[in-house]
Amino acid sequence: MKGPGRLLDACVLIDFCRERPSLLGSVAESLGPVFVTYPVLGEVRQLDERSCNHLGLRVYQLSLVQLEQAAQRNGALSLADRSCL
Repeated sequence: MKGPGRLLDACVLIDFCRERPSLLGSVAESLGPVFVTYPVLGEVRQLDERSCNHLGLRVYQLSLVQLEQAAQRNGALSLADRSCL
């Protein structure tokens, strides 16, 4: 049974893209929807929205409120990482 969906951060995507990008499609097929936020996609040079769609990944547009909340958090995490939280 497939789960409700997964959210991937840039590190995971970059690692998959270095080794075998096609595995991302298998992950999405096996586990259910796999989401990537636009800020994360901006950090992964190997992927764009079109290639995500081809692999079965869903690019998620954060709401303005979600972006504001992510931007306001302090710490060492990037906006992309905070967008996953």
